Amino acid sequence: MAALREMEMETGSADLLQNERRAAMRALRTLDRQHLRRIRSLQETFDAHIRPLEHKAVADHRREIREQLAACRVFLIAGGHVEILLNRLRLFGVAGLLGGQPVIGWSAGAMALADQVVLFHDDPAQGSGIAEVADRGLGFIHGVVPLPHASRRLRLGDERRVSLFSRRFLPARSLTLDPGASLIWRDAQLVSASSVFRMTRRGRLRPVSAS
Repeated sequence: MAALREMEMETGSADLLQNERRAAMRALRTLDRQHLRRIRSLQETFDAHIRPLEHKAVADHRREIREQLAACRVFLIAGGHVEILLNRLRLFGVAGLLGGQPVIGWSAGAMALADQVVLFHDDPAQGSGIAEVADRGLGFIHGVVPLPHASRRLRLGDERRVSLFSRRFLPARSLTLDPGASLIWRDAQLVSASSVFRMTRRGRLRPVSAS
């Protein structure tokens, strides 16, 4: 990321710089993809060897969860620590227990529903403020990077930072989810969007529509 940001600040031959900037972005995307593949491999190896769903303690709790879900009309995933949410949902195989109920997630719960989980904050109390690909998500919704409380956590007025963030995760769309915003999917298709904005390659914010 440091190399990419340095390339973005360079001045000189437009053709030369453009090629080098693209190469730096490709390298960063490659690291992200390798990280996700490694995570998936480790998780699959763990499941194959430990077989958590076959352990009595897990099976007993899973039976209770199944009974509770059978009586629920809607499944809600609240906020909190996104990795803890994902760990518990996977440990008990919750996705496989749903019987077609609508699923609603907000804050970290919304992040968990996507293909990949990206941790982000431009001005954290510690660290450099570089977004991190943390884990694969549940994959209930595809092709988006949900960004809860984006206005509080990201410098959305900084076109350079917004552009880098957007381009890094393409073709997925980086979408702001500030309080009051909502997205509705049906049969894997976005059917409604309210107060949601997409971060663009040019560093702007564009309203999201269902069309």
